[in-house]
Amino acid sequence: METGVLGSGLVGFLKLRAESQGALEQVFREFCQLDDVQFAAIRHDWTELNKLPRFAEKWIVLKELGRGAMGCVYKVFDTEIEETLSLKLINPEISADEQAVARFQRELKLSRRVSHPNICRLFHFSHSNGTYYITMELVSGQDLAARLATGPIPTGQVLDIARQIAG
Repeated sequence: METGVLGSGLVGFLKLRAESQGALEQVFREFCQLDDVQFAAIRHDWTELNKLPRFAEKWIVLKELGRGAMGCVYKVFDTEIEETLSLKLINPEISADEQAVARFQRELKLSRRVSHPNICRLFHFSHSNGTYYITMELVSGQDLAARLATGPIPTGQVLDIARQIAG
């Protein structure tokens, strides 16, 4: 009979533990504003991550961050170092221009000499299957378009930003 009581107590404990872990995970997700994919990356939930597209077999594409004339930037999960970073895929038209590729290589070399809190660190420039790419530090926060959509930026804040850029 004691085994039955002990067994039901253990089942109850495990159920309570699973419920409280689920509640803690939900609070964490809400606090950090994480979607399912981002949360899976943090938990290293390979079942979910392996369903996502990859680039060069090493990076799992979590989401698109932006597009521009030079290319497209993605938030990716690096499966080798198990960290999240940014991956910029260079547009094919630019990749076909040898001078543009050489310019990117020079810019990467020069940017490695600069260390400043307001400058994104570039890590690597290479190519895979004819597509050139740059890996760089993932910078969290709001882009300028999203910030301007909320209304004008106060003059004091504009001046502070200008000082940081000039500094």
